[in-house]
Amino acid sequence: MQNSESEYIIQKVMENLKERFMEEEDNVVKAEKFFLVSSVIRDVVQKKFSGELDDEQCRAYFVYVEKFLKDEVEMFWEEGVVKVKRKTNYEEERKKALKSLRSAYEKMLGTPDPDTNKEE
Repeated sequence: MQNSESEYIIQKVMENLKERFMEEEDNVVKAEKFFLVSSVIRDVVQKKFSGELDDEQCRAYFVYVEKFLKDEVEMFWEEGVVKVKRKTNYEEERKKALKSLRSAYEKMLGTPDPDTNKEE
């Protein structure tokens, strides 16, 4: 009974994700991410049924799957464990850090001389 229930849940979750995230361009379906997503969903549902994961942990995996499909995070398998890595725009992060430093220096030292503190 457990196996048919888990297969049903896996099927329904995948159908939902495909409806919401599957892209089609010139009659070609872009499904690369769904190969990984399918294995993650299967693993999570099976671990939920076996008692290895609770509801909250399952929910967290599903949130990360959606973030992966929206291209907000990277997701991959490493030594049998699903890993999630936040995507970082290093140029954007560098600009934020510089802006924060300039703001901190301005608070400490007053308004800087515009000729010596130009934006990069």
